[in-house]
Amino acid sequence: MEKEDSIIDFSRRRTRWQKEQFRAFHRLIRQLFRYVESETNLREKVRARHLFSSLTGVLPPGRKERKDEWFQIWYALDYLNIQGARHLDRYMEKYRSRLSDKDLQLMAALLASYFSVYRLEESDRRMRVVREAFRKGEKGDKVLGAGSSPSASGLYFLRPVKVGVQYTPLGPAVPVTPVQKEWMEEWLESVYRQEKEQRGQPSPLPWRMFMQQWGIGLIRWSDTKNS
Repeated sequence: MEKEDSIIDFSRRRTRWQKEQFRAFHRLIRQLFRYVESETNLREKVRARHLFSSLTGVLPPGRKERKDEWFQIWYALDYLNIQGARHLDRYMEKYRSRLSDKDLQLMAALLASYFSVYRLEESDRRMRVVREAFRKGEKGDKVLGAGSSPSASGLYFLRPVKVGVQYTPLGPAVPVTPVQKEWMEEWLESVYRQEKEQRGQPSPLPWRMFMQQWGIGLIRWSDTKNS
């Protein structure tokens, strides 16, 4: 009986700890977004909007709210300014002395995250397991929290970030059809080849860096009709 009580108590502590990690993560994201908004001049925003549109194409009017949310995330985490720096990097440099160990771990998780298409492999009330659709031969399973979307099996465009021992999607999780996934994969492969040729590098580009630069462009097919 004591053993069962100990297990239950440990499970409760772990659940409380994970919830605190999620709260700290969302607090950090809000602070980062406020920093980006206050530190960016109009010229930089115009440049970023132009680059974002060139990557994503013209999205339907019904997707404006999601597009704005995607832009905010991409602008804070992936966009390279004229000096070749990201807002996330500049935020860390400016506030490093104020960031706790927990904050630094969350910042590292943001640095490692990127937009891509994931397949929901398993789902129950406690957790959801997703696997990146484009990385053939590599499992790379990510466990999403029980309160996270998506919940139905299938393909999704999303950006999972490791928070504590689980992952949480940052921004909308949008369903992707198998046909859309094929178009996305063909586009990624063509861009990847062009990047290798332009840089003159015989070795493959780091996947994370490649997807942070180009992954947001996949949303241009998220509303494409197919038969």
